[in-house]
Amino acid sequence: MNPYTQRLWELLLEQPLLLEQLTAIMRRSYEPFLSQERAFRVNACAIEQHLRDEFDLWYEWLPETPINALAGQCALALLDVVDWNTLARLVIQYEENASLLQTLDRLHIGVAPVHPPVRQEETERRDAETEIV
Repeated sequence: MNPYTQRLWELLLEQPLLLEQLTAIMRRSYEPFLSQERAFRVNACAIEQHLRDEFDLWYEWLPETPINALAGQCALALLDVVDWNTLARLVIQYEENASLLQTLDRLHIGVAPVHPPVRQEETERRDAETEIV
């Protein structure tokens, strides 16, 4: 997975409402008109469009300053390198895992929570901050 897709996914995990919207998009079915594979591609494109629309709203909301214009354009440009099919698969996997955990919880079977891996840079930054203090 490319680092931009990875980082976007990490950010989405921190936004449950947005992740819920993306999950609803991925649940869409178009049977009997589209196969599951084609429906997946349509839904992956819908996720991309939804997030681009959200980024556009954010960009329009930013106060007009040179740094906001620069940062906003960079953020929008990064969307061009996101692997949307991978992101769509992550949304599906997340929903499947959440469903499994709910089932296990109903059956009173404990499962330790699985957290996304911490990036090496994040660990090094935390270690450096701890040393300073």
